Amino acid sequence: MKGYMGADSGSTMDEYDTDNDDEDQSEFREAAKPNTGYDLIYILDSIYHFPPAVPHFLTTAIQSLSPGGIIAYTDIIPPSNLPSWLGYWILPTALGVPTRNLMQRPKELVAYKAQLEKIGYVDVRIDDWTAEVFPGFAKFMRTKEGPWTLVARGAEWAFKNEWKFIAVRAEKKK
Repeated sequence: MKGYMGADSGSTMDEYDTDNDDEDQSEFREAAKPNTGYDLIYILDSIYHFPPAVPHFLTTAIQSLSPGGIIAYTDIIPPSNLPSWLGYWILPTALGVPTRNLMQRPKELVAYKAQLEKIGYVDVRIDDWTAEVFPGFAKFMRTKEGPWTLVARGAEWAFKNEWKFIAVRAEKKK
């Protein structure tokens, strides 16, 4: 597994590389250097897992985009009324999500967009896919056996409790 993990993120993907091939790792480290001028950074359904927090990752990612480069990703945003006991103690452990990504982020799309613009992104587009993703995912998971029905219940709970599943596209100024 190779890819951009963010400048100074402290992660080089070594812990995920079962082969530990030094040659492959050196190629990764070279590719992950800041200011290499990526045209696109694409993250599918995982950015909310990134430590220490999503804004930190987005700040380092913009440094590695070439002018006019695009970052595109999906994200899950908890509701503004998420109980602190759930957001600080239960969900981070159960879902493997840093607490800051649950409790210390904008909960409304306008504020989310403003945060991206403050970091330096332009032409920010945010689409709310909630109504398509959570019900469809839950329906699909219900067709599976075993613990997947619990995942389906989790998606239904998130939809019912106003979590958002969004798609984001933003550009580095040319």
